[in-house]
Amino acid sequence: MTTLNDDDNCASEELIPKSNSHCPSRRNIHDCATFAILIFINALNYTDRWTVAAIITNLENATTNEFGYAISDLEAGFLTTSFILSFMVFSIPFGVLGDRYKRTWLMGIGLFIWSAATLAASFAPTYWFLLLMRTLVGIGEASYATIAPTIIADMFPPKLRIRMLSLFYLVIPFGTAFGFIVAAVAQIFAEHVLMLTTGQWRWALRITPPFGFIAVLLIIFVAKEPPRGRSEDVFNSSVSFVAKSNCKSVLMDIVSVITNYSFIFSTLGFTGVTFSTGALAQWAPRYTTLISDAYFDSIISANTCSIFFGVASGIGGLTGTLFGSELSKFISKYSGRADMYVCALGMLLSGPLLYLTLTVTVYSIWSGFPLVLLCVFVLSFNWAPNANILLYVVVPQRRSTAEAFQILISHMLGDAASPTIVGAISDWLRGTNEMATVRASALQTALYTTCFIACISGFFYLFGSLYVNKDKAAADQCNFEKVRKQRHDDSIRDLPSIPSNL
Repeated sequence: MTTLNDDDNCASEELIPKSNSHCPSRRNIHDCATFAILIFINALNYTDRWTVAAIITNLENATTNEFGYAISDLEAGFLTTSFILSFMVFSIPFGVLGDRYKRTWLMGIGLFIWSAATLAASFAPTYWFLLLMRTLVGIGEASYATIAPTIIADMFPPKLRIRMLSLFYLVIPFGTAFGFIVAAVAQIFAEHVLMLTTGQWRWALRITPPFGFIAVLLIIFVAKEPPRGRSEDVFNSSVSFVAKSNCKSVLMDIVSVITNYSFIFSTLGFTGVTFSTGALAQWAPRYTTLISDAYFDSIISANTCSIFFGVASGIGGLTGTLFGSELSKFISKYSGRADMYVCALGMLLSGPLLYLTLTVTVYSIWSGFPLVLLCVFVLSFNWAPNANILLYVVVPQRRSTAEAFQILISHMLGDAASPTIVGAISDWLRGTNEMATVRASALQTALYTTCFIACISGFFYLFGSLYVNKDKAAADQCNFEKVRKQRHDDSIRDLPSIPSNL
């Protein structure tokens, strides 16, 4: 094993020769199986994440929540915020560990924590216990979100990577849709089949844990972890990068990541995505329910709103993710800034569309659902291109660390903040007034913040487009120099020794 010095500041890593013990066809089977498992877990991730948003109405009701007291919009929003806060804080240690240790085991541990916490949350006797369990769910999901994209990057070459990432992120809208639909159906089942008059929301939290425990077994015993950097063209399948496990190398990795302008601007842009989607996923079903109660004689129930929102999110997210990926591939024939341009386009379109949706729904509640679909469609342009940007402007041995920092920033300022901010603004505007019209108007005004943030996000991506070609070239050159040095060292090591008696 040959260890490289950090004199050129390209990376802090060890180069490990790759094993050729498996033929390509067998390796492809392992890669496909691993990729399928990662897709399954990603869908489960988002199903579990947005189940809580679909049970807000029952949780805010003092009778149905079984807590003995009603919870406010602020407290309801903080259920998502607490999850995201732990998710982003623990993404950093999991990212650093993911660059240094076996990634499938790290994900397996995280999966077990999140599944156990979700199951425990369904038995919560108080709001505070439920809040604690949602916080633990965030710890578990941090392990998966930071590591999974780096495994995909190592399995597939750059030319194929954007398409595989689009498939991976394609399940996000499906998972989100299932989260709303499954939660609504579970509550209906509890009410009409089990004949429960309170606590129906608990059954919504008991759907995903069994699948989570199955996923733990799959990721540990079935998934095969590829060597880091295996798919990079520059390596020619001869070496793989693993970061060193010392304080100096960790510090150098962090400094390198936070001084990468393309990474910083794409992260700030993605923060706008998470802010808008987080607020909408948390509050859009509740907003529609309030509009129904205030202006349309409760024509739509809370569970029906969740189902409609889930379907709109699923269709819009599916088509938007595919369209964004293919549009990026098309534009990339003419410009190396394609990913940044597509992300900017999606966010600059979403701002006006969000404003239109929130305004028109008051006058025609049924028009709100196709408009929500259109909003989710343009917001979903970003998923694959944004992930691809990180993977080609950051060298392989720093990708988990970069993923961790992107999660930290985008969620800390994005969907960790937005549900609580929107809930707090809504509570402040309505005061103690419980009239449906006042609550609907207050929540509408609070949700207008998403329109403004979405437009700012688009400009961050445009700023990032000024640096992306330079940063990608720098990452490619860094990879090339490291491999060239490794091969030079290997050639010296392999020279025949001169007999000492000559």
